[in-house]
Amino acid sequence: MKALYWIRNDLRLLDNLAIEWLCKNGSEVLLIYFLPNDFKKWGVERRNFHRETLENFKENLSRFGLSLNISLKKPAELIPQLISEHQVEALLFTKDFAFNEALEEKLVLDQLNGVKILGFDQMTMLHQEDLPFAIQDLPNLFTDFKNKVENKIPIRPPVETQELNFKSINLPHEMIDWGSVKSTPNFHGGETFGLQRVQDYLWNTDSIKTYFETRNGMISFNDSSKFSPWLANGSISARFVFQEIQKYEETREKSKSTYWIFYELLWRDYFKFYAKKFGAKIFMPNGISKKEHTFENSQENFLAWKEGRTAEPFINANMNELAKTGWMSNRGRQNVANYLAKTMKVNWIWGAEWFETMLIDYDPCSNWGNWNYNAGVGTDQRDRIFHPPNQALRYDPENFYQNKWLIKE
Repeated sequence: MKALYWIRNDLRLLDNLAIEWLCKNGSEVLLIYFLPNDFKKWGVERRNFHRETLENFKENLSRFGLSLNISLKKPAELIPQLISEHQVEALLFTKDFAFNEALEEKLVLDQLNGVKILGFDQMTMLHQEDLPFAIQDLPNLFTDFKNKVENKIPIRPPVETQELNFKSINLPHEMIDWGSVKSTPNFHGGETFGLQRVQDYLWNTDSIKTYFETRNGMISFNDSSKFSPWLANGSISARFVFQEIQKYEETREKSKSTYWIFYELLWRDYFKFYAKKFGAKIFMPNGISKKEHTFENSQENFLAWKEGRTAEPFINANMNELAKTGWMSNRGRQNVANYLAKTMKVNWIWGAEWFETMLIDYDPCSNWGNWNYNAGVGTDQRDRIFHPPNQALRYDPENFYQNKWLIKE
């Protein structure tokens, strides 16, 4: 069957349901990825992590004689045209949860007739169809969600595809100017490097054994798993990570640390389902809250936060790390988001958009869900305010982190 595979955040061969289907049913396939038109506005680290991811995916496909087409056009403009021109019989894609991405799907599908539509659910650890409730009935608190799903529904095993036995269709090459090249040390985009990171963290270094104790560390690369950049663009799947954790528990050690990675993957799923349930609301000033929240549109204060020039060294160090590397620890993210929204009282949306620009592991659901949470406009609206000096004393008692990232005048 002649097919078009619209590749999105599923830039992998391992545990890819669309690839599995094509191996069983596809004869000639047009593989196409649409690069967002605003990618040049991304921070240089995010842009280059994405470039590396696409290059690695192209390389992995080429080992099977397959070509990846990359386009700067809009999916809704080009996909119907390609389906008509190449007499495509089936369209394959991975379904997304975020509002704009789901809207993009609709714009494409509304134009199609007489084509087999195959939308795959493979962005989460838990399969949407296995949930014991409809998305609209997603519990508002994460703890309630966890209690309803943990140990109560199966986690489907990853699918393995050994040989890609179909042919690919080449389109005219589009020139892409990626701009300046700068990679973040230890973070190399692509499935090959994502799989290697899992191998290193679990099997080569046993760093997962101490995850619960070290996860808030801010200096050592192995303090936390650092899986999120590869999970965010689908270079590796959450189901694969879960399977590896299970293997580790069975062959080496089961502990609070191994459980806690699963716990974090549950949080990731929760934010996916949260984004689908609440749609465009998560991008609004009041979030999903029913009460009005007042935030100031102080450009001066926002720039001070963004550029690491606040009154708090701990906040400034985290913002400097983000600016220079495209990365920030989870502990840092909570602190800087809380400080912007609750202490500086600056419009939290500006902060979420800055993270979207800069983070190499940007994921719309996790990013905006976490900002909702930290700004007090999400499902948990407690008025918690972090005290940066206390946070620094707790998580950076020797000032190693701050000394590393504070700009010396």
